[in-house]
Amino acid sequence: MRILIMAAAAATYDHQGYFTELAKHKDVELKVLISPYWSSFAAGGISLKKENRVYANRFGYNNESGYNLIEKVPLFCGKSYHIFTGLWKLLNEINPDVIEYIFEPWNISLTQIILWKKLFRKKTKIVFFSHENIYQTYQNRFFYNLIQYKIIEKYNLKRVDGCNGATNEILEVMKKKGFSGKTIVTGDELDSKIFHEKDASVLKKKLKIKNFVIGYAGRLEEAKGVMTLIDAIGQIKNENFTLLICGWSDSDFTKKILEKIKIFGIENKVIIINERLGRKIVDYYNIMDVIVVPSLTTKYWKEQFGRVNIEAMACGTPVIGSSSGGIPEVIGNAGLIFKEGEANSLKDKILTIMKDKKLLKELSIKSIERVKDNFTGKKKAEKSYKFYKKLLNQ
Repeated sequence: MRILIMAAAAATYDHQGYFTELAKHKDVELKVLISPYWSSFAAGGISLKKENRVYANRFGYNNESGYNLIEKVPLFCGKSYHIFTGLWKLLNEINPDVIEYIFEPWNISLTQIILWKKLFRKKTKIVFFSHENIYQTYQNRFFYNLIQYKIIEKYNLKRVDGCNGATNEILEVMKKKGFSGKTIVTGDELDSKIFHEKDASVLKKKLKIKNFVIGYAGRLEEAKGVMTLIDAIGQIKNENFTLLICGWSDSDFTKKILEKIKIFGIENKVIIINERLGRKIVDYYNIMDVIVVPSLTTKYWKEQFGRVNIEAMACGTPVIGSSSGGIPEVIGNAGLIFKEGEANSLKDKILTIMKDKKLLKELSIKSIERVKDNFTGKKKAEKSYKFYKKLLNQ
């Protein structure tokens, strides 16, 4: 089974465990097409640096991980409308049985693949992996958005064979948009060799933390619900804790956070690490007793999956998550859920887990188990492999 995974923005270690595990199947010949760099704020301007090459190499070179990497920079790199030059020629060389497209169905590069299939290899199966969990009409968006969502997406959804959703909510959105093919939910995955429990006492000592640690990790912006977290923390300021915020912002939002912290008079209880920590975030997860993911639903966005959830859980750090988007499904019974935007509800959940050491320990164990059972590269590869075989045999 010849598989081509097109993952233009996957030039990091996040997906490589999945690629490696999928390639272990004896009947799989796997090639992965990525861009060596991807410029976007959400991705932090990622690039395929030396440390990320250890699992893969260039097209035509069989390495110990069993798959081949194709580096190709698309036109409009970092944009949702990126396209690849010479793609048809490459597809004819690979002649894949299955193409997994890790991007949303409104992209014109998916249209490129569909047209190639129509002209050259009708039996190839095309599967896209989606995080889109909010149904939108896009009536007030830019003109190119209207082209993407009204024409390109509609065309693509009627012609692909399968949809792999990060959560079940995503599958419902795709069905509402007109997709009627086969579906599966594999979720996102992480590398358990990177995200796991470890001794981070040196970092904790460096930060001079000696009490209960409530954490936050991710972008510092309104939709991520950071203000809800500060409002909740402000109500329990007499408790013995440290709020550890690990995040970054390209705006003045950090100033707003600092102003609110000052209003509550909790400056001595808050530590802000205002940078992109990369793999170093693992140490910070391991000094947190609990992490809060307080995302808010907006008109055009709600939390799609939340990688922070599974990264922290893999380190044994339970999650208190909001009810936004895919958070409840990802956390399952391994954490606590509060109604998004409600600081009082969040406050109660924080106090519950702070006061109940037995519950904290139980959720920590469940968190690790849930990630191992659902969100590793090995688990995702197993699900995807079975799904591809089913598509090819139908």
